[in-house]
Amino acid sequence: MSHALQLQQRNSLIFIPTQWLAQFLYRRKWTLTLLIISVFSIFTIPAIIPNTQAVQPETVQPSVPTLEDKIVKYMRGINHKLDEDTAYKLAAAIVTESDQYHIPINIQLGIIAVESRFDQFAISNHGALGFYQIMPTVHNDKVIDLYDDGTIDTKNIYDPMTQAVLGNGILHDCLRSHRQNMTRALQCYNGSTASLQYPHDVMRWAQAAKEVITL
Repeated sequence: MSHALQLQQRNSLIFIPTQWLAQFLYRRKWTLTLLIISVFSIFTIPAIIPNTQAVQPETVQPSVPTLEDKIVKYMRGINHKLDEDTAYKLAAAIVTESDQYHIPINIQLGIIAVESRFDQFAISNHGALGFYQIMPTVHNDKVIDLYDDGTIDTKNIYDPMTQAVLGNGILHDCLRSHRQNMTRALQCYNGSTASLQYPHDVMRWAQAAKEVITL
């Protein structure tokens, strides 16, 4: 065999694998393309898809009405002119004095409904004032004593806390004098010991209040 023929056969052996690989890659180009796209998708698609959980708006839980909220709702349902700030001050005073004197909240609401219809500046024909219809001529000294010992922070008899302290104190004394009989204590509070009308009216309003504040 001539040297030229041997060189040609050697070159053929050298280039055959390269040619075969090129042909293989050419035939498989679409397979490789799809493979590359798939791998690329695995690493890139999760990054561009938005996290639907992250963009969901937060669920707002409805607020649960407090006892004072319910009291205010009852009072302003009767007297639409009662401003919200004063109503909440009165509600807080009612709750505080209910704990102090152990007088049910709905009974207090019944008294105020009958006495003043929740009018802070109500004045009776006999000169009784405020929510609980306190007689200043009778209780002026008591107001001064309560102010001096720090129980109340104002001598203003129309103040919601002053009214609640005095009103509950009067009813508490009436209950003690009448052996915890609520009907007679309410007669005592109103000064109408000969009639049952006042106790009946108070209890009717108190029942309506109870239905609202226990919802």
